[in-house]
Amino acid sequence: MKTSEFIYEVEKLGLNADQNVNRVLIMNEEETIAFADAKRMFVMDTDTRFFGKMNPHTKSKLIKLMIDYITTTIEEREQEKRYYLKLITPILIDNDEVFLNVSKAKADYFIRDKEDTRYDKTIFTESELSQMDETGFTRILVEEEEK
Repeated sequence: MKTSEFIYEVEKLGLNADQNVNRVLIMNEEETIAFADAKRMFVMDTDTRFFGKMNPHTKSKLIKLMIDYITTTIEEREQEKRYYLKLITPILIDNDEVFLNVSKAKADYFIRDKEDTRYDKTIFTESELSQMDETGFTRILVEEEEK
């Protein structure tokens, strides 16, 4: 289970989740009720007075989610890095940067701006790039805030 999926599922239970460097903190309106370690497998803590007061149904669902998360390898918890492929050679017509695009419907490749649309894809994962010839392009990491 990815960390982002874990946080999403915890929030669906009506709780709050916040990731810091080492932990995913699970909170109610008042205080932290549990945590799952983000850097080590099999480490979690529910030893708080607020956890003990939780609704048994919610508590059961949370424990199942936490076990699913803490038994996931650290590598599998992380989101796969995503990249634009920027054309190395500049286009002579204008000075804008151009990027590899692929039509979602036909899988046709072309170059244009880096705007991802409902028709065209411009962001590629590591696994997708491993299947492609990147000759003539350079990878540009998609920044977290753009996701």
